[in-house]
Amino acid sequence: MKNAFFLLLLFVFYASAVSGQVKNIHVFVALCDNEHQGIVPVPASIGNGKDPRNNLYWGASYGVKTYFQHKSPEWELIKEIKSKSPFVLERLLFKLKEKDVYMLADAYDGEQIKVCTEDFLKAANGQQPLEITSGDLKLSFGGGSDLLAYTGHDGLMDFGVNISYAEAPTR
Repeated sequence: MKNAFFLLLLFVFYASAVSGQVKNIHVFVALCDNEHQGIVPVPASIGNGKDPRNNLYWGASYGVKTYFQHKSPEWELIKEIKSKSPFVLERLLFKLKEKDVYMLADAYDGEQIKVCTEDFLKAANGQQPLEITSGDLKLSFGGGSDLLAYTGHDGLMDFGVNISYAEAPTR
């Protein structure tokens, strides 16, 4: 999880050098799941992949939601968004207070870690762009993001992916 925050910090420094441009970050969070992931079990209260509110990677003390909503004075929660995906249990849109940097954070059901991983990999290939509207702004996430991050167990140690990648779009 520290790596994701490090990447976010690097992006914020980059974004601060580019004035007047909106930048978008999409964070894919595979909730910690004692039952369905090949992890060393954590306490049951934070290891339920269907309970974002208490989950290690989302709602616990330094989970993505808790950190950006309550512990980081630089970020503000703009809105909760209902996802069309049955695998995304919570979706939150944050904004860096002093810059035009937006972050969409998706909490995936821990049992669906493979779906989360595949969605992240497709987005990294520029696939599955996702448009979110906030006020007058149309923000591009998924494959249209400026930066992507993944937080969760490294599922690639437990399963392979068999997905097709489109030819990467040029920017």
